[in-house]
Amino acid sequence: MAKSLEEPGETAKDARIRFQMELEFVQLLSNPQYVQYLAQQGYFAKPEFLNYLQYLKYWQEPQYAKYICYPYCLEMLDLLQNPSFRANCASDEFKNILIDGQTAHWRWYRSKTTVPEHGPALDGVGEPGHGQQPDGTARAVQ
Repeated sequence: MAKSLEEPGETAKDARIRFQMELEFVQLLSNPQYVQYLAQQGYFAKPEFLNYLQYLKYWQEPQYAKYICYPYCLEMLDLLQNPSFRANCASDEFKNILIDGQTAHWRWYRSKTTVPEHGPALDGVGEPGHGQQPDGTARAVQ
């Protein structure tokens, strides 16, 4: 189900802030320690929080997923829909299993890809025009 950026009665600025907050929260789900914290604080026992997790599944749609920097969070969002998974999240042992699984995936992925020595995120840093729009003005942080 496609979702519009603005909810009824919401200003464009409010919609942008909500978008950023929801994006940040969804990406936090890629952190097993944070998921464990949520479980230990009882968030997974609250129906309104579970409804919020269900609502956030719109981030799995391509038009929104393109903004995700930590795609593992989308898998966690799916897994958190399962009551038995949520029940296990409070334990240190389960948290460590999640961390080990992430680490194993990153190692496997890194062994299958070629990354420039300085990393792709630094391409162009220090070169004229980096951080500028095509007309030469500075890019605004939104």
